[in-house]
Amino acid sequence: MYSRINWFPIVKSPYHQVLLALGCVGLFVVPALLVRMTYHSRKGSEQVWMPAKAIAPASLIQKAITQNSTGGVEVNKVKVFQLPNRGRGKLYIFDFQSPQLCGAGGCLYAVYHESGTILLRAIADPKLPKLTSCTKKN
Repeated sequence: MYSRINWFPIVKSPYHQVLLALGCVGLFVVPALLVRMTYHSRKGSEQVWMPAKAIAPASLIQKAITQNSTGGVEVNKVKVFQLPNRGRGKLYIFDFQSPQLCGAGGCLYAVYHESGTILLRAIADPKLPKLTSCTKKN
């Protein structure tokens, strides 16, 4: 049986040993640094609920309000969370911030594609973290 140890040349020169060691370290250190840098760049761009008028098209805001309420929803109070959709158009989660759209089971949230297609309506727990639910803020 042939030994596989002899496949690799023996590095005798100290100069080549240092180069080989640096190359091996680089195989592990460089990817680790790249992962760390991309993590920190993403960490600073955390998404938050924003006023709907700031990020959603006006026609989409009006459509969402019309389709999900019978009135009483103030456009200025509507919050939106924009979801990344990997090149397939933008997705918006609407939080209507309206007591008329909240009940014992939670508050209404609607997910729309930027084209105006509704994708989901859901009742979410009103005890969400601060500034995310449609319950009255202190």
